[in-house]
Amino acid sequence: MSGKNRAHMQSINILGVVRTNASASAVGPLFAELRRRGHRTVLFAEGGGQAKHRLKDNVEELTQLQQLLAAFETKFDVVVTGLSKEREFEQIAEAEAKRRGIPLVQVEDYWGGHVITDAEPNLLLVVDAMAEKMSRAAHPGVRTATVGLPGLFAVTPGDALKNRLDEVRATTGARLIVYTDTGAEAMETLPLLVASIRQTTTPVMLIPKWNPNLRNDASDDGRTWAERCEEIIVPLREQGKILDVPESTDEVVMCADLTASGFSVLLFRALCAGKQALTLWTPFVEHLLKVKTGLTETPLMMLGGPTLAQPQPLDAILAQKALSAGVKPFDPKAAADAVLSLV
Repeated sequence: MSGKNRAHMQSINILGVVRTNASASAVGPLFAELRRRGHRTVLFAEGGGQAKHRLKDNVEELTQLQQLLAAFETKFDVVVTGLSKEREFEQIAEAEAKRRGIPLVQVEDYWGGHVITDAEPNLLLVVDAMAEKMSRAAHPGVRTATVGLPGLFAVTPGDALKNRLDEVRATTGARLIVYTDTGAEAMETLPLLVASIRQTTTPVMLIPKWNPNLRNDASDDGRTWAERCEEIIVPLREQGKILDVPESTDEVVMCADLTASGFSVLLFRALCAGKQALTLWTPFVEHLLKVKTGLTETPLMMLGGPTLAQPQPLDAILAQKALSAGVKPFDPKAAADAVLSLV
């Protein structure tokens, strides 16, 4: 009997360790699908990360090394880890899996995520063909499976939001731009966008959506990141060019006209909704991208999407049609099939 058929015939034990929201948006649905098929899962969310906020059920917060080592006393058939930039227990779980000879699966939540670790997996779950090509160039012998982009989980914007934004467009004639960065990168990308909007002839309104995971964190000057970002947009607020919208960022991105960010997955959320996406390219964004992915330009830039590297009018960009990226949402069933093929 083949390994794949045997995995479907009997229940197996699978351990997962994740740290970030992005990793959780892949491993959470993957483990739910594995449980639906009758398999037993143990999922840990690193205490220092944001994954614990996204994963509501069937998850345990991991704060002590002993918790993880004790879990390994159970015989696991597969270990699954996220690929987070600031990782601790993900890395330890990888090392323990390799030491014990347990098949290791790593999940990329963005192109190039494999550069985060030196541990070679038995299977790497990647976003698309471009991500697969990147991983094979770095690790020619590693098996891969294309499973889609984790951040594109299902979202349905409410009618009230759609109607309210349509009313704003009708009364102001403005194009609606969503800005999604927060944290250190915003200290470069937000002034770049604000300066460009101020040079733009086309009526524009900016919808600021500070990252809820960072907005209340203290910055290097003691103020929160949200306070510092609000200070940067004061000139636009004084001109009546700021629109505050309470709905979730994913919903707003799907309903606005353009989303601007360094390299957020939300740019692809916009494209999948038929909206425009603009890369804000600064030295800090370039550095951060290199550290997180090893890339020297974003996937959106590789696909020919518009890029803003210095302040300039946005009229020409706003007149362009939205790029067709062809990126698909994460597919938990395809991911589960790939994982189960290992045993």
